[in-house]
Amino acid sequence: LVGTVTRDGEHVDEPAIAMMKDGRLILVTRPDGALFYSDDLGKSWTQEGKMITEGYFKAPWFTVLNDGTVVCVATISTLKILISRDNGATWTEPIELDPSCYGYPGGMKMEDESIIVSYVERGQAPSRIYTARFRLNSQRDGIELLNLGK
Repeated sequence: LVGTVTRDGEHVDEPAIAMMKDGRLILVTRPDGALFYSDDLGKSWTQEGKMITEGYFKAPWFTVLNDGTVVCVATISTLKILISRDNGATWTEPIELDPSCYGYPGGMKMEDESIIVSYVERGQAPSRIYTARFRLNSQRDGIELLNLGK
């Protein structure tokens, strides 16, 4: 069985998906950060708002921390982070991760709950790939950049 995500009159692409602590799936799409939720492991989806109110939202990536905080890294002109402490109902304003680069991130949550992200310098060749590591602050509304390596 395949679940389908569609929007009336709007296209959707470049999705990211994660399972939240409450067991629901959250999915976000380009071009405007439209949010979809599933209570049945992806069989059906309901759209409930957007992550951003302006700008073009590209290449999102999700992770969920042990306390249930949802973290999204995406390209919104440059590489940015959005944070939700309430299962995706509300989001912080976009937080700059690297204002000098295009983005298109991939990432992973580390054992210590820091997050390492890889991303590209530009949206076309030639380009470079960068990595950055961060953790959320204790209030879960900002980030602290961390050193790479041991």
